Amino acid sequence: MSDSEDYESPPTQASSKKRKLSAKATTSTKAKRAKKDPFADAKETIRTVLAAPDSFSLPDDNGEMRRLVVSIAEYTQSLEGITAAANAGRPGLEHKTVEDIKKRGFAQCEDNQG
Repeated sequence: MSDSEDYESPPTQASSKKRKLSAKATTSTKAKRAKKDPFADAKETIRTVLAAPDSFSLPDDNGEMRRLVVSIAEYTQSLEGITAAANAGRPGLEHKTVEDIKKRGFAQCEDNQG
């Protein structure tokens, strides 16, 4: 009988212990996941304007007005980036100018009258 036949491997034990998180650690982790929408104010302003286009109010303060316009411009720019990324590699998509859109709309109106 050889030594290898008599040898028994020692029992294996799970040596890793799970660390318990404190309530503070759990709260901070949740806070990191729930990020505030950076465009929330711009979105709310757009909803307000579209809900009452004839009666929405604008800020009296020039600084507030500037922040409002900048936030809407930044939101618009982010949407353009998202749209460009979604359309990347798709053939046949072209950007239209305001004039192109107006011409197309006018042509459709004429077609419907005929």
